[in-house]
Amino acid sequence: MRMRVIIAFLLIINVLWPAQVIVQPDSGSIGDVFEARWSVPFPYGKLELSQNMLPEKFGPFEILNQNYAIRNDSIDVFIQFSAYDSAGILTSPQAILKIQSADSVVLDSLTLNPFSILLSSVLTETDTTLRPIKGLHETQFQLDLKLALYVLLGLIVIYLFYRYWKKANFKKNRNHVMEIVPPEKAHIVALRKLEKLALSDILEKGEMKSYISHLTDIAREYIQNRYFINALEMTTSELKRDVHENVHELNKNKIWEEILSSGDLVKFAKKSIQKNECEVLHNLCIQFVNETKLEKKEDTHD
Repeated sequence: MRMRVIIAFLLIINVLWPAQVIVQPDSGSIGDVFEARWSVPFPYGKLELSQNMLPEKFGPFEILNQNYAIRNDSIDVFIQFSAYDSAGILTSPQAILKIQSADSVVLDSLTLNPFSILLSSVLTETDTTLRPIKGLHETQFQLDLKLALYVLLGLIVIYLFYRYWKKANFKKNRNHVMEIVPPEKAHIVALRKLEKLALSDILEKGEMKSYISHLTDIAREYIQNRYFINALEMTTSELKRDVHENVHELNKNKIWEEILSSGDLVKFAKKSIQKNECEVLHNLCIQFVNETKLEKKEDTHD
């Protein structure tokens, strides 16, 4: 019964006599330190307010220090604060503090009226006072334990998933047998392309130059794959010189020279060529590939 009477009395006092605030000074410059003091009546008794009652970021202000004093008939709340980011008339938010008994039972809430100060960002024309640089003040780091726990659990789940995926992928790769497919021989590729060219309708369309261009490209590609000469990037004269110096086998077979030289006349000298002449060059290319192809010799045993 006594506790209920105290609580009711506190509520009436808080409404009839709100916590008045005194700010000193009421104006200044960015970085100055100000003081604010609230005083509100309350009945006699051993009451307490928790330390760090107000947040460090108090509206546009940063609280540097805060404390309270309990008297016989009132309670005083004191803060030191400053502002660094804004100028003009700055107003604090309304704050509500909890009043509790000595045994930590919450009895009432105390409303702190907001206050305003006038803050300037630069010196006025008549102000020649050099103000000292404000010292650093410590700030408290507040860790959100719930958020930290969620982050930690998320990292654990990601790590376990990665370990599982890595292990499953390792087993999959370990059981996988890599099949190495040997490259096709140069003459097989060339003969297949020559057969495809013969079955095309390029000659029927009268596109002799296109036919000869395909034919000479097949011949050059065969020489490149067979003798490891960069024949596709060389002119015919450069290829002849390289063959003469490095590939003695081709020096004995001149069919390739006839094919490439005839092709150059058609492609670059714009020499006209007939269908039967294209077919002759096609047959010469087949003959050249068959005469120079590299075949694997089978071992014979007596």
